[in-house]
Amino acid sequence: MKVWKKPKGNRIRASDKSLVYHFCIGWLLLLFVAVFLLLNLRQLLVTDWKDFNLLHAGITWTAYNSITVLIATGVCALVVFLYYRYGYDRIKRLLHRQKLARMVLENKWYEAENTKDSGFFTDLQSRSREKIVWFPKIYYQMDNGLLHILCEITMGKYQEQLLSLEDKLESGLYCELTDKTLHDGYIEYTLLYDMIANRISIDEVIAENGGLRLMKNREGAVGLAHALNEATSYIHECSLCHSLTENEVCDICVSHERDDQLLCVVESPADVMAIEQSGSFRGKYHVLGGHLSPLDGVGPEEIGIPYLIQRLGDGKVTEVILATNATVEGQATAHYLVEATKHLPIQMTRIAQGVPQGGELEYVDSHTLSQAVHNRMRMK
Repeated sequence: MKVWKKPKGNRIRASDKSLVYHFCIGWLLLLFVAVFLLLNLRQLLVTDWKDFNLLHAGITWTAYNSITVLIATGVCALVVFLYYRYGYDRIKRLLHRQKLARMVLENKWYEAENTKDSGFFTDLQSRSREKIVWFPKIYYQMDNGLLHILCEITMGKYQEQLLSLEDKLESGLYCELTDKTLHDGYIEYTLLYDMIANRISIDEVIAENGGLRLMKNREGAVGLAHALNEATSYIHECSLCHSLTENEVCDICVSHERDDQLLCVVESPADVMAIEQSGSFRGKYHVLGGHLSPLDGVGPEEIGIPYLIQRLGDGKVTEVILATNATVEGQATAHYLVEATKHLPIQMTRIAQGVPQGGELEYVDSHTLSQAVHNRMRMK
């Protein structure tokens, strides 16, 4: 756990729900009045303010006053255009703070009490209004192209929601989460500002004239470097299944809700994610990290098959599901595993192959259709 020593940034308050509107109206009104008074400065200087009486002053509206109003309005419009053109990032930061305030208010992550407001006339029926007595401490700050959002940990009833804001922040602020760090009393979310502008295309990693276009996109380079550093520092292989995890053993391997007797063998961690998204498998996994390819010099030792056989020898696993890819190399790897485990009392099964869900037979290739007929399922 780290101790936060830098300035926290701008505090998000309930009044920020209309921050952009208040900011624009306030500054434009101030600018309009300043320009109008400046254009009428001569008239203001010659006015005898000591004996000035608004009721008997005989103020008249002249054509010059109308022109000054038009000029002041034009100046405000010009400032709006220039600010939108060259200062849009500041408006976007205000919009982020406004969205954070509305997120808390719409989800009711605050505490309030109802108070009665009698109003000016005491004979009228009093009205009740909501008064916020507690609002979560959330801070917003941007530094070097990265957004830092800090949420105070108070052990209150809304702590669980404030500790799981990843999806809401990414979709609501349209930024990409790069880090989540627990500090002393705060949880920090770090996001890449302006995800679209800082997205790295394939052209930026192609060298031209001895340089990369990525060098010109410094904010994108900072975000990429930060993400790569976090990945290499915290993500490694699970010591049991060889999938990717931040801990010594992944969550699937330590879960007691998983079936220890059922093991699914896949080629890569991406295959684990694909099967998990289907929600159809409740056993455990083993990631080979590749497939057999003698032409490329990849043998059983390179993909850890001896370790897999040793793992199967402990007697816990009763069935192995071979979920290698439906390629020549994947089929060869599956057949090798069947031959290498003949001495073990384990049932070896292969995932079904054939016509995909919603597919039409006339568009299915002959080899896939042949596999579907061969692996047909009995219905009666």
